[in-house]
Amino acid sequence: PNTESFNFVIRSWTRCRNENVVDRVENIVRLMTDYGDTTDKQVQPNEKTYAMLLDAMSVRVKLRVNQQKESTNDDKIDEVLDRIEQMRMTLGSIAHQCDASLTTSLHNTLIAAWSHAAEVNSKAPYEAEHLLQSMETAPDSFSYLLVMRSWQRSQHSNRAERVLWWLSKQKDDAETLSRLDLYPTVECFNAVIRT
Repeated sequence: PNTESFNFVIRSWTRCRNENVVDRVENIVRLMTDYGDTTDKQVQPNEKTYAMLLDAMSVRVKLRVNQQKESTNDDKIDEVLDRIEQMRMTLGSIAHQCDASLTTSLHNTLIAAWSHAAEVNSKAPYEAEHLLQSMETAPDSFSYLLVMRSWQRSQHSNRAERVLWWLSKQKDDAETLSRLDLYPTVECFNAVIRT
C-alpha cells in the first residue's frame, strides 16, 4: 500500500460520522507511520491525512454538542471543549507542514467546531472570532461564514448585530484586499437572514 491507500481507508471512516471515528483514524495514522518506518519510507501521513484527522475530530465535537443539547446536565460541555483543544493542538503541530490553501481549510475545520460548540457554550463565538483574526494564512469566504454561523447558533442577545458586523467586515476586507473570492456569498447573506 501507499499513502493514498491509507488515506482512502481514513476517508471511509470519516464518512461514517460515528462516535469512534477519531480512534479509528488515529489508529490508521499510527499504522501508516509504522508501515513507513519499517517497510516503505515513502509511506507517511501527508496534508490530506491530517485534514481528515481534523475532520474526524470535528465530527466528534458535533456529536458531543448534540448529546449535550439532549442532556439535562453539563457533563458534556467540558468534553466538547477538551476535544476542540485537542483539535487546536493537532492543528498547531501540523500547520507548518501544509500549504497555505490547506492551512486555511484546516483552520476552517477548527472554526466549524467552535461554531457547533456555540449551541452549548457562550464563549464559542468569541473563540471562532479569535481564530479567524489570528489565522496565519488568509481566511476565505467560508471562514467568515463559519464565524457568522457561530453567532447565529449562540444564545447571545447581540447575535444579530455580530452577524451583521462580520458580514460588513467581510465585505470591507474583500474590498481592501482586492479579493473577489472574499466577497460575501449567498450563504453569508442567508446567515444574516436566519439570525
